[in-house]
Amino acid sequence: MPSINFLHLGEKRISISIIIILLIFHSCTNSEPSEILTIKVSKASEKVLLEDYIKSIKYVPLETKIGSYISSILELKVFNRHILIRDVSGRVLIFDSEGKFIRKLGKIGDGPGEYTRAYSIEIDEEAG
Repeated sequence: MPSINFLHLGEKRISISIIIILLIFHSCTNSEPSEILTIKVSKASEKVLLEDYIKSIKYVPLETKIGSYISSILELKVFNRHILIRDVSGRVLIFDSEGKFIRKLGKIGDGPGEYTRAYSIEIDEEAG
């Protein structure tokens, strides 16, 4: 009758567990540079003026009609004279540069070409 060496199996489990833990820790590191502008201020009394870091500010009231209501903005990107907004419901809404509602991006659902929730907006600038 063949015997099983339980000590040897335990060593394999520990080795595999250590490898999995190392992979998890490695995957949690962020090696990509952040796109967020960081402004270091040395003193609390030092003034930081927004005009030193931006070219212009434009107030764009967004059109409100059925299908374009936003519950809470989670992400906003401007590309090619369009404003893309991802809201808390997981939808992506597209407005023109004057705030007129154009359409929703895709459709929420489980079928082909549908999505259950948008987690981020990424733009392929080459393809537009």
